[in-house]
Amino acid sequence: MSQPNKNRSIDDPELLLSLYRISQISSSAFNVREAFQVIMEEIQRLFHPSSASIALISPNSGLLEKEFTLGYPADTEELALHIGKGISGRVAFQGKAIYAKDVLQDSRYVQLIENVRCKIATPMISGGQIVGVIDVDSDQVDQYNDNDFQRLQAITDEAILSLQAIWKQRQLVNQSDQLNALFNVGQNVVSNLELQGLWDSITESVLDLTGSRMATLQLFDVDKNQVSLQAVKPPSPESRSLIEVLQLEESM
Repeated sequence: MSQPNKNRSIDDPELLLSLYRISQISSSAFNVREAFQVIMEEIQRLFHPSSASIALISPNSGLLEKEFTLGYPADTEELALHIGKGISGRVAFQGKAIYAKDVLQDSRYVQLIENVRCKIATPMISGGQIVGVIDVDSDQVDQYNDNDFQRLQAITDEAILSLQAIWKQRQLVNQSDQLNALFNVGQNVVSNLELQGLWDSITESVLDLTGSRMATLQLFDVDKNQVSLQAVKPPSPESRSLIEVLQLEESM
Protein backbone atom coordinates (compact mmCIF):
# COMPACT_ATOMS: atom_id res chain seq x y z
CA MET A 1 0.00 0.00 0.00
CA SER A 2 1.35 3.41 -0.97
CA GLN A 3 1.90 6.14 1.59
CA PRO A 4 -0.87 8.72 2.01
CA ASN A 5 -0.90 11.77 -0.25
CA LYS A 6 -0.67 14.82 2.02
CA ASN A 7 -2.71 16.88 -0.48
CA ARG A 8 -5.59 14.42 -0.51
CA SER A 9 -7.66 16.46 1.99
CA ILE A 10 -7.86 19.45 -0.39
CA ASP A 11 -10.58 17.79 -2.51
CA ASP A 12 -12.20 15.76 0.29
CA PRO A 13 -14.78 17.98 2.06
CA GLU A 14 -15.83 15.26 4.54
CA LEU A 15 -12.23 14.77 5.60
CA LEU A 16 -11.66 18.53 5.78
CA LEU A 17 -14.61 18.83 8.16
CA SER A 18 -13.21 16.08 10.39
CA LEU A 19 -9.73 17.62 10.37
CA TYR A 20 -11.21 20.98 11.34
CA ARG A 21 -13.19 19.49 14.21
CA ILE A 22 -10.15 17.62 15.51
CA SER A 23 -7.98 20.74 15.19
CA GLN A 24 -10.36 22.53 17.58
CA ILE A 25 -9.92 19.94 20.31
CA SER A 26 -7.11 21.78 22.10
CA SER A 27 -9.31 24.83 22.63
CA SER A 28 -12.52 22.98 23.53
CA ALA A 29 -11.61 19.73 25.30
CA PHE A 30 -10.96 19.85 29.04
CA ASN A 31 -9.07 16.57 29.21
CA VAL A 32 -7.53 13.86 27.05
CA ARG A 33 -10.55 11.58 27.28
CA GLU A 34 -12.78 14.28 25.80
CA ALA A 35 -10.24 14.64 22.98
CA PHE A 36 -10.33 10.88 22.36
CA GLN A 37 -14.12 11.06 22.21
CA VAL A 38 -14.06 13.73 19.47
CA ILE A 39 -11.45 11.83 17.46
CA MET A 40 -13.44 8.60 17.70
CA GLU A 41 -16.65 10.36 16.66
CA GLU A 42 -14.96 11.57 13.49
CA ILE A 43 -13.53 8.11 12.82
CA GLN A 44 -16.99 6.63 13.23
CA ARG A 45 -18.51 9.23 10.89
CA LEU A 46 -15.93 8.72 8.13
CA PHE A 47 -15.35 4.97 8.26
CA HIS A 48 -18.42 3.36 9.93
CA PRO A 49 -16.12 0.73 11.46
CA SER A 50 -17.31 -2.38 13.25
CA SER A 51 -14.61 -1.55 15.81
CA ALA A 52 -11.84 1.01 16.27
CA SER A 53 -9.31 2.01 18.88
CA ILE A 54 -6.83 4.64 19.98
CA ALA A 55 -3.86 2.99 21.69
CA LEU A 56 -0.79 4.55 23.30
CA ILE A 57 2.55 3.02 24.21
CA SER A 58 2.69 2.92 28.01
CA PRO A 59 5.90 4.40 29.44
CA ASN A 60 5.50 2.04 32.42
CA SER A 61 4.87 -1.31 30.75
CA GLY A 62 6.18 -0.63 27.24
CA LEU A 63 2.99 -2.19 25.90
CA LEU A 64 0.57 -0.76 23.35
CA GLU A 65 -2.49 -0.15 25.54
CA LYS A 66 -6.03 0.68 24.42
CA GLU A 67 -6.97 4.15 25.66
CA PHE A 68 -10.29 4.64 23.85
CA THR A 69 -12.27 2.07 21.89
CA LEU A 70 -15.38 1.48 19.82
CA GLY A 71 -16.89 -1.98 19.56
CA TYR A 72 -14.55 -3.45 22.18
CA PRO A 73 -15.43 -4.99 25.58
CA ALA A 74 -15.51 -2.62 28.52
CA ASP A 75 -12.37 -4.13 30.07
CA THR A 76 -9.47 -3.70 27.64
CA GLU A 77 -6.57 -4.25 30.06
CA GLU A 78 -5.99 -7.77 28.73
CA LEU A 79 -5.85 -6.49 25.14
CA ALA A 80 -2.48 -4.73 25.39
CA LEU A 81 0.05 -5.75 22.73
CA HIS A 82 3.80 -6.08 22.85
CA ILE A 83 5.46 -3.72 20.38
CA GLY A 84 5.98 -5.62 17.14
CA LYS A 85 3.23 -8.15 17.87
CA GLY A 86 0.06 -8.11 15.77
CA ILE A 87 -0.72 -5.59 13.06
CA SER A 88 -1.06 -2.64 15.45
CA GLY A 89 2.07 -3.71 17.33
CA ARG A 90 3.97 -3.87 14.04
CA VAL A 91 2.83 -0.34 13.18
CA ALA A 92 3.96 0.82 16.64
CA PHE A 93 7.36 -0.76 15.99
CA GLN A 94 7.96 0.35 12.40
CA GLY A 95 6.08 3.66 12.35
CA LYS A 96 4.43 2.79 9.02
CA ALA A 97 0.71 2.41 8.33
CA ILE A 98 -0.69 -1.00 7.38
CA TYR A 99 -3.87 -1.96 5.54
CA ALA A 100 -4.72 -5.65 5.91
CA LYS A 101 -7.52 -6.41 3.41
CA ASP A 102 -8.19 -9.81 4.99
CA VAL A 103 -6.73 -10.22 8.47
CA LEU A 104 -7.30 -13.98 8.43
CA GLN A 105 -4.84 -14.22 5.55
CA ASP A 106 -2.29 -11.95 7.25
CA SER A 107 0.36 -13.72 9.34
CA ARG A 108 0.89 -10.56 11.39
CA TYR A 109 -2.67 -10.50 12.71
CA VAL A 110 -3.41 -11.32 16.36
CA GLN A 111 -7.09 -11.67 17.22
CA LEU A 112 -8.14 -9.50 20.17
CA ILE A 113 -11.88 -9.37 19.46
CA GLU A 114 -14.24 -11.26 17.18
CA ASN A 115 -15.71 -10.23 13.82
CA VAL A 116 -12.68 -8.39 12.42
CA ARG A 117 -11.96 -9.16 8.78
CA CYS A 118 -9.98 -6.13 7.58
CA LYS A 119 -7.97 -3.47 9.40
CA ILE A 120 -6.21 -0.17 8.81
CA ALA A 121 -3.66 0.86 11.44
CA THR A 122 -1.74 4.15 11.41
CA PRO A 123 1.09 5.34 13.68
CA MET A 124 0.81 8.32 16.03
CA ILE A 125 4.18 10.08 15.85
CA SER A 126 5.12 12.94 18.18
CA GLY A 127 8.48 14.68 18.01
CA GLY A 128 9.88 11.89 15.85
CA GLN A 129 8.81 9.25 18.39
CA ILE A 130 6.08 6.65 17.86
CA VAL A 131 3.64 7.14 20.77
CA GLY A 132 0.64 5.09 19.67
CA VAL A 133 -1.59 3.68 16.95
CA ILE A 134 -5.08 4.41 15.67
CA ASP A 135 -6.83 1.53 13.93
CA VAL A 136 -10.20 0.92 12.31
CA ASP A 137 -11.72 -2.49 11.62
CA SER A 138 -14.49 -3.84 9.44
CA ASP A 139 -16.34 -7.13 9.64
CA GLN A 140 -16.18 -7.29 5.82
CA VAL A 141 -13.16 -8.38 3.78
CA ASP A 142 -11.53 -5.59 1.74
CA GLN A 143 -14.04 -3.04 3.02
CA TYR A 144 -11.67 -0.09 2.73
CA ASN A 145 -9.64 1.38 -0.13
CA ASP A 146 -6.68 3.67 -0.81
CA ASN A 147 -8.81 6.73 -0.07
CA ASP A 148 -9.72 5.35 3.38
CA PHE A 149 -6.07 4.54 4.03
CA GLN A 150 -5.12 8.15 3.28
CA ARG A 151 -8.04 9.51 5.28
CA LEU A 152 -7.07 7.64 8.44
CA GLN A 153 -3.45 8.75 8.20
CA ALA A 154 -4.61 12.38 7.85
CA ILE A 155 -6.92 11.96 10.86
CA THR A 156 -4.09 10.43 12.88
CA ASP A 157 -1.66 13.22 11.99
CA GLU A 158 -4.17 15.90 13.00
CA ALA A 159 -5.13 14.01 16.16
CA ILE A 160 -1.57 13.85 17.44
CA LEU A 161 -1.13 17.60 16.93
CA SER A 162 -4.22 18.31 19.04
CA LEU A 163 -3.26 15.74 21.69
CA GLN A 164 0.22 17.28 21.93
CA ALA A 165 -1.36 20.64 22.71
CA ILE A 166 -3.56 19.12 25.43
CA TRP A 167 -0.64 17.18 26.94
CA LYS A 168 1.40 20.40 26.99
CA GLN A 169 -1.42 22.31 28.67
CA ARG A 170 -1.78 19.59 31.29
CA GLN A 171 1.98 19.58 31.88
CA LEU A 172 1.96 23.36 32.43
CA VAL A 173 -0.98 23.09 34.85
CA ASN A 174 0.79 20.32 36.77
CA GLN A 175 3.99 22.36 36.94
CA SER A 176 2.03 25.35 38.22
CA ASP A 177 0.32 23.22 40.87
CA GLN A 178 3.66 21.76 41.93
CA LEU A 179 5.24 25.18 42.27
CA ASN A 180 2.30 26.41 44.34
CA ALA A 181 2.51 23.36 46.58
CA LEU A 182 6.26 23.77 47.06
CA PHE A 183 5.77 27.46 47.84
CA ASN A 184 3.15 26.58 50.45
CA VAL A 185 5.47 24.03 52.03
CA GLY A 186 8.21 26.64 52.28
CA GLN A 187 5.83 29.17 53.81
CA ASN A 188 4.62 26.64 56.37
CA VAL A 189 8.12 25.60 57.34
CA VAL A 190 9.01 29.24 57.98
CA SER A 191 5.82 30.31 59.75
CA ASN A 192 4.56 27.20 61.58
CA LEU A 193 5.95 27.05 65.11
CA GLU A 194 3.74 24.16 66.26
CA LEU A 195 5.37 20.87 65.26
CA GLN A 196 2.24 18.76 64.67
CA GLY A 197 0.76 21.55 62.61
CA LEU A 198 3.90 21.53 60.49
CA TRP A 199 3.70 17.73 59.91
CA ASP A 200 0.03 18.04 58.95
CA SER A 201 0.73 20.92 56.60
CA ILE A 202 3.62 19.16 54.84
CA THR A 203 1.56 15.97 54.42
CA GLU A 204 -1.35 17.95 52.99
CA SER A 205 0.99 19.64 50.52
CA VAL A 206 2.46 16.30 49.45
CA LEU A 207 -1.07 15.00 48.82
CA ASP A 208 -1.80 18.01 46.59
CA LEU A 209 1.59 17.82 44.87
CA THR A 210 1.31 14.14 43.88
CA GLY A 211 -2.45 13.83 43.37
CA SER A 212 -2.34 10.67 45.49
CA ARG A 213 -5.26 9.04 47.28
CA MET A 214 -3.49 9.23 50.63
CA ALA A 215 -0.23 10.58 52.04
CA THR A 216 1.55 9.86 55.31
CA LEU A 217 4.50 11.40 57.10
CA GLN A 218 6.66 9.14 59.27
CA LEU A 219 9.78 9.96 61.25
CA PHE A 220 12.74 7.61 61.45
CA ASP A 221 14.30 6.90 64.86
CA VAL A 222 17.86 5.80 64.07
CA ASP A 223 18.47 4.49 67.60
CA LYS A 224 15.37 2.27 67.68
CA ASN A 225 15.51 1.51 63.93
CA GLN A 226 11.81 2.23 63.56
CA VAL A 227 9.47 4.72 61.97
CA SER A 228 6.62 6.47 63.77
CA LEU A 229 3.52 7.83 62.06
CA GLN A 230 3.08 11.60 62.54
CA ALA A 231 0.41 12.63 60.04
CA VAL A 232 -2.12 11.12 57.61
CA LYS A 233 -4.00 13.03 54.91
CA PRO A 234 -6.86 12.91 54.33
CA PRO A 235 -8.04 11.55 57.68
CA SER A 236 -10.38 8.62 56.98
CA PRO A 237 -11.69 5.45 58.67
CA GLU A 238 -9.07 3.36 56.86
CA SER A 239 -6.26 5.60 58.09
CA ARG A 240 -7.20 4.78 61.70
CA SER A 241 -6.06 1.20 61.10
CA LEU A 242 -2.51 2.29 60.23
CA ILE A 243 0.10 1.10 62.71
CA GLU A 244 1.65 4.10 64.43
CA VAL A 245 5.09 2.55 65.06
CA LEU A 246 6.81 0.07 62.73
CA GLN A 247 10.18 -1.62 62.80
CA LEU A 248 12.14 -0.73 59.69
CA GLU A 249 12.08 -4.29 58.34
CA GLU A 250 8.26 -4.32 58.64
CA SER A 251 7.79 -1.24 56.51
CA MET A 252 8.31 -0.54 52.83
